[in-house]
Amino acid sequence: SALVTDNEEWVELKDGLRENVDFIVLPCQAADLLFANYGGGPVVERHVFMGGISRNIPSINLYPITVVFSQWMVSGQTPAKNLARQHMVVAQTSSVRELLYLLCTRFFPSPPHLSRLWRLEPSPVVVFGKTDHSKMLHEVRICHGSCLLVESSNPKEDKPSLR
Repeated sequence: SALVTDNEEWVELKDGLRENVDFIVLPCQAADLLFANYGGGPVVERHVFMGGISRNIPSINLYPITVVFSQWMVSGQTPAKNLARQHMVVAQTSSVRELLYLLCTRFFPSPPHLSRLWRLEPSPVVVFGKTDHSKMLHEVRICHGSCLLVESSNPKEDKPSLR
């Protein structure tokens, strides 16, 4: 097909596709009706989310990637506690800041401003600082199958004492 590349593991869209030029987005029932009557394919399902500044503009994640991540709690002098690995689908066009925010708000109790994101794979290992937060995931080589680590501090221990 002119829209997808041949990949044995998943259907991957070709780069640079434009909505309403190369494809259209349809509700599932409308797509099912068209395919039943006219055939076609392949069916490429993508999630629609409310995006934009006002969060009321529907957007589609054309190029999703799956990242593997776990959390490392840094708690004073105690040894690090490794948690089980989890998976999440994100957009390649997300920024490092957006990914860290999603991971911290959905999976971990630590606030993003007390956390750091590490890329363990692909090599070399990289820890992302504040200067990297505005970069897109593809710019920092976070791609499909990347292994990430969220380093979190205990917010109770980071508060200054009132003495």
